[in-house]
Amino acid sequence: MDSNASIVAFILVKSTSQRLPKKNFLEIDGVPLWLRTTKLALAELLIKHTVIVAEDEWGFETMQHELFKLDRTDFDRTTLIVRPPELCTPETTSEAVLLWAADIVDTLLEYEHILLLQATSPLLTSSFLQGILGHYSTHQLNNLVTVDPAIMREDGQVYLINRKLFRTEKKLMTDQLWVCNSLGQRWGTIDIDFEEQYFIAKALIEGRSC
Repeated sequence: MDSNASIVAFILVKSTSQRLPKKNFLEIDGVPLWLRTTKLALAELLIKHTVIVAEDEWGFETMQHELFKLDRTDFDRTTLIVRPPELCTPETTSEAVLLWAADIVDTLLEYEHILLLQATSPLLTSSFLQGILGHYSTHQLNNLVTVDPAIMREDGQVYLINRKLFRTEKKLMTDQLWVCNSLGQRWGTIDIDFEEQYFIAKALIEGRSC
């Protein structure tokens, strides 16, 4: 990646969830998970723009209300869109939604790399994300994901990929993939899919741990 190239962050925010309804809208420290992740992206200088993708009109209106509270500079660096009904089925993949969203963003912005962030991975810290983006830029990479070595797979926190490579491969992990160990973070990683995981993340972040 060229150090002068730009990154656009995408945050896919579902309103529905079979295991934990509206989990992206749960709050930690009084801030909805999706908004925590949005503010994390806005704080990074290497991220040119942040795109939030709502699943339905309720999600769109709820998030729009919160985005209006941002200062003008941050508000101008965000775009909120709602995915079409055909991309709201249980079988819809993140890649399919991301390809659709990228089609829209391509008409609005010039950028080179796609960053996918998950609102349900709230243990991601600004310093860790900054380190990942710096490594990606310095080493001119085209594809990177964060992994949890304990389970030997991606942990869902960060996906980075060259825009053209993603268009060609239509997947977030290619043969150019580099991996980044998430255990370098203070609390490791967690992906909220059940209520218990939310309570653990909430306790850690709000300082209620021994």
